[in-house]
Amino acid sequence: MNTKINSIKKLSKILHLVLLITAIMFVMAIVAQIVLMVLAPSLDLSNISYIGVFGNIPFDGGIHELRAALLSEIMSAGVVTAILYIASYLFRDISREDSPFTKKNVKKLKIISVLMLALSVVVQPLSALINLIILPDVNIHIFLRLEQLIFSAVFICLALIFEYGAELQQQSDETL
Repeated sequence: MNTKINSIKKLSKILHLVLLITAIMFVMAIVAQIVLMVLAPSLDLSNISYIGVFGNIPFDGGIHELRAALLSEIMSAGVVTAILYIASYLFRDISREDSPFTKKNVKKLKIISVLMLALSVVVQPLSALINLIILPDVNIHIFLRLEQLIFSAVFICLALIFEYGAELQQQSDETL
């Protein structure tokens, strides 16, 4: 049992650092996108064909299209950054505790699941609405991303499993 907990702690420490570094990289990307939004009027946009943190948003328009796309990307990247940051500290706490089944870990998992759900059912439609306001002549499509809904459900289930584990851990600690 002790070797399993030590393995969990070691892997959790590594995951904490990897997730934290990734979150910091996302923050830097968000800052770069904000700077791009501000500097966009003075830039030559003719050579830009894709934008976004992952370079996956086709771009063939002018300044308003660029700002709309960047604003949508900033919102999504902001939520992902929050998820990465919270997950990082979830694993940090797991690496420091005797058991991963604590109330604070349950709380972090629930927050992550809510943020994942918000990414799908709030951020996507809000991005579409912002695009509609900035670009009233463009057709906007609102869609929910199934994989985000599934991951949200997975994290809700994990939170409930951890909550049950925390209750069992508390009962075990009280009987000793």
